[in-house]
Amino acid sequence: MARGGKFYGVGVGPGDPGLVTLRAVEVLGRVDVVFAARSATRTGSTALGVVRAMVGGQARVVELDFPMTREMDVLEQAWDANAKMVAKVLEQGQDAAFVTMGDPLTYSTYTYLLRSLLRIAPWVEVETVPGVSAYQAAAARLNLPLAEGKGALVVASGEDEPSRITRFVEQAQSVAVMKPYRRTAVIVEALKTIEPRPGVVGALRVGLKGERLVLDGYSLGQRQMPYLGLLLVRRQGW
Repeated sequence: MARGGKFYGVGVGPGDPGLVTLRAVEVLGRVDVVFAARSATRTGSTALGVVRAMVGGQARVVELDFPMTREMDVLEQAWDANAKMVAKVLEQGQDAAFVTMGDPLTYSTYTYLLRSLLRIAPWVEVETVPGVSAYQAAAARLNLPLAEGKGALVVASGEDEPSRITRFVEQAQSVAVMKPYRRTAVIVEALKTIEPRPGVVGALRVGLKGERLVLDGYSLGQRQMPYLGLLLVRRQGW
């Protein structure tokens, strides 16, 4: 049985405050504490910046450190440490929210925090507030249909093997490759091996300052994609 405060995972969308849901605004306006992941450069949380004006005046804001590393021991220690901080707040009867870019359950730090929190404090009551994902916002910007009729949409990680991504493209109507980042060049080169070549659009920092939409995604092969970037790929072209 739940006791103490309630925990909310709040998706704030791709960056445009206008795409934050009404439910997210309601939650952020009344919780006691708002948690956010501190940026790798320690310049402030991007997600928090999107919704800063929506956070209630009574709320305390706490930024959590999530190390950018592939070392599982280091990551698990950070997840547990942050989960304990959240649990402490909830044990005091305060409601808390963790804000995250896009949707909380799609390639989000929230999922790791939530898993640790429920292991440490299984009594916690949780509500996840969905958010608009960047690939949805990018497609909307360009009026690009992602799936029609019997077509399938695949959402893939930019960290996946390029060969698997090409297989997804060959099997689905559209593929959204999330956060290809420094691997953009090798992914684009792999896509060039598909005949006929699929359509590729690059979406960089959708909804944020510096947004750029690249209709010829193949031109991104020799450039570094920002961390908040993605590729939209369609087998039959756009």
